[in-house]
Amino acid sequence: MDTRDSGRQRRGSRLTPGPLPEVSDASNGKEKETEKITRTGTLATGASANVTFDINTEHDPETGGVPPQPGVLRRRQTVSEKMTDYLASPTLENTNKRPAVPATLYSPVHVVSFLSCLLSLALVGTAVYWQDGTAIVAVGAISVASSVVGYASWWKPMLMNRSHTNQVPRGDVVIRTREGAFVLIRCTEEVARELYSGTEECIYYVADRNYPAYMGIGTVLLMISVVLLGNCNWNSQVFIGASYITLNGLYWAMGLLPREYFWDMSRYKCVDKTPEDAKGAHATTNEGDQREGVKSYTRTLWYAIRETKRTGWVERSGAAPGTKQWREWLQEADRAAKKKERNWPSVQRKDEIMKTFIEEERIGADTEVETDGEAVDMAEQRAPLIEVQPRTNSVRLDASF
Repeated sequence: MDTRDSGRQRRGSRLTPGPLPEVSDASNGKEKETEKITRTGTLATGASANVTFDINTEHDPETGGVPPQPGVLRRRQTVSEKMTDYLASPTLENTNKRPAVPATLYSPVHVVSFLSCLLSLALVGTAVYWQDGTAIVAVGAISVASSVVGYASWWKPMLMNRSHTNQVPRGDVVIRTREGAFVLIRCTEEVARELYSGTEECIYYVADRNYPAYMGIGTVLLMISVVLLGNCNWNSQVFIGASYITLNGLYWAMGLLPREYFWDMSRYKCVDKTPEDAKGAHATTNEGDQREGVKSYTRTLWYAIRETKRTGWVERSGAAPGTKQWREWLQEADRAAKKKERNWPSVQRKDEIMKTFIEEERIGADTEVETDGEAVDMAEQRAPLIEVQPRTNSVRLDASF
């Protein structure tokens, strides 16, 4: 921009800056066409001045150019707007690391590994006492091979966590087993993602590229130890053979122990809050009542609805058939659960609803009349078999079909 007043160059004027920077076209490598235009303006002091502009004629519609494409102008949020949005929905990135379930200090694996180390030291000590150098090298090689393979396979389970800290509803979960049992877990969304809805992963300490190298080293050491064990003294062979047979038996016995002996679940607190009138769902509670007192899938389903006070999960999970008879029963069960009618006759109402619809079909009062060639689908009266089998020691509501 050239500003001149009576031959003198003036600075600090309030006119719009003049020459625009020449930008190269990245698509064809050519500079955009520009045209210099001179305009007369007035300074803040009242003096006149000539201003020269460089105008891009490539996108000027008056010169035959292509007009610029319209777009949406967006301005940045102010600090006040950001604080308002945060107070309305406090969403922040969760910077916490993904939780891991470690092994307990006195895990059976730790105990057997410690015994294995002591046994290896005892084997080396007896080999030194018997002056059997081959046995010393063999036990050392097989111990190093076991350590290398164990380090290559060292892993820990990583659980899923939430990526943001905004407020969300509770993460209650209902699990239906193939035995007809319902397990209701009342927990937060964090616990639900870690244990139920999230996908767990195994994080290995050794990278994938280094894993084959470690396994190769362990295999070579194992083969060397096997060859050396065949050249040991008789006493060493008997002692080493008996030791490793015992270790194999201990590792096999570990598979029979419950899982809670292996993992440290102290980060979770589990409290059994099953109501007293729901603990007998797997048994006959009243022999005189052949409907409500006998174990059945319908009664157990009502127990679960009674505790959740919701029926939407029943339809989405397929816990009940999707017929209008069952939908009517679910509506009544939902109303009874919200009114806290714990002694609502669930089995009796189901039988009465089914009987009513059967009688209506007999007299032709049902609107869904079977046409010629259309077969009655009896499968709609069955719930789909999509369940997960839990542990037998889980807190649950049992029932038989």
